[in-house]
Amino acid sequence: MENSITGFKISAGQKSLYLLQSNTPNFQYISHCAISMRGHLEIAGLKSAIENVIQRHEILRTQFPCLPGMNLPVQVINDFINLSIEESDLKNVDAATQAQQISEILKNSSSAKFDLAKSPLSQISIIHLSLIEHILIINLSSLCADTVSLKNIFQEISRYYSNYIRGIDTDAAEEILQYADFCEYQHQAIAEQETELENIKSYWQ
Repeated sequence: MENSITGFKISAGQKSLYLLQSNTPNFQYISHCAISMRGHLEIAGLKSAIENVIQRHEILRTQFPCLPGMNLPVQVINDFINLSIEESDLKNVDAATQAQQISEILKNSSSAKFDLAKSPLSQISIIHLSLIEHILIINLSSLCADTVSLKNIFQEISRYYSNYIRGIDTDAAEEILQYADFCEYQHQAIAEQETELENIKSYWQ
């Protein structure tokens, strides 16, 4: 039985979300978006683009285990996660049925359930409306992304997909600040502030 774990501290924002979710176990905080896409779609290229983004950002490969005796989870980053894209083919149904099924898919998607202790904490699906019309749906645990993050993620997916279609190699990615590193800087800054406040308090006592 696992009784130890190695990981990074969670951020102040993640802590707040985790505690809120712990108090409402039947509800999960999820970052959700649905993007309309037009044009011929290469599924292999889309999957490759998403995989590149996931490999670029450690937070998208992160899980949050919390062992017995721990009050808060830690961030554990996986080297790799298995990506699957769920596809729904609505090309051959009438407009009314298509609209109803889109609504149902979006409703079910927005209520996705994740086990925070296990990755992936993402759910990606695509609805095919016609040969040139599609809807890409991305769900992520809010411990991994927010609305701004989702916008940036989609922009990166678009860039990688465009490079794939044009045959441009995208293996080499520039160094970026990972979220776990940001959390470490945040905790260090908070500790320094607390030390300074204690010194001021001691001076005036």
